[in-house]
Amino acid sequence: LRFLAGLVLGSVAIATRLFPDLAEPADNPEYSRQWIRAAGPDVFPRGRTRFSGYRGGCDDKAFEAYVSSGLGDIWWPQYPVLNGDVAGCIDLVQRHNLTVVDISNYVPGDTDVCDGSAPASGGVCEYHLPPATHDLLLSRLGDRWTGMDNGEQDGRYVSRYAGQMLGGGSASRMEQMFNFMRFFQRMTDDLGSRMMGLNSLYFTHYFARTGLYTGLAAETAQGLPNAQLFYAFLRGAVKQFASLIWGNVSIYNRFGFKTCTVGACSADGTSLSLMKRLMMAQLMYGVS
Repeated sequence: LRFLAGLVLGSVAIATRLFPDLAEPADNPEYSRQWIRAAGPDVFPRGRTRFSGYRGGCDDKAFEAYVSSGLGDIWWPQYPVLNGDVAGCIDLVQRHNLTVVDISNYVPGDTDVCDGSAPASGGVCEYHLPPATHDLLLSRLGDRWTGMDNGEQDGRYVSRYAGQMLGGGSASRMEQMFNFMRFFQRMTDDLGSRMMGLNSLYFTHYFARTGLYTGLAAETAQGLPNAQLFYAFLRGAVKQFASLIWGNVSIYNRFGFKTCTVGACSADGTSLSLMKRLMMAQLMYGVS
């Protein structure tokens, strides 16, 4: 979509041009230098957004119902799906023509007993992706597996870890950056270095510049930083470092979280109006 508009300032008319062409990662020189690269248009067609409406387990009947519903063709699971028959799960993913994105629920410093037993019991955990599992996912799914989740860990770093690294004094800006990068290098090492980011603060450029992220997003609507600035940072990071934007509108806010049934939604959480507006904003920014 391209069009011209007239901008009138006093008696002077200035022609303006809106040029919302989407940035193509493969056209960026950074793309050829990166080991982990954003998926091509065969997986994420440029100019057409794919949707995810299922975050449950790896189940044939559930996949069939999901695909039949028309809500999406992206599966956004959590790490427990990797504790079972991964090869069999991949067979189901391929049978239903799904793409697997952002396998989540890794939290650094939590228990590393992630087999479903207590204390994690399938919840958040410091999950370490076995190399054999990484290689199986990559060899069978290729770009239809976009990587593991860096989920809001920039916010957790700032609130819980950054102060511990100052050593009782004030670190320089350079020292602070190196502390940040070392922390997240450990995380990417744990998860196999094929990553997606779902950020809660403005650190998207630091992640994108590593060349390990196939896509970046922000946890908008939570009462965290302004959503429009979130998207502006994301857009700049993916254009500069040859990645893709993916979208997320959170159901949480400072008053709880949204729950909906067939007939109605709760008053808590993000309003339906804001959800729609943020969804439209993401579409305009070219989410994949």
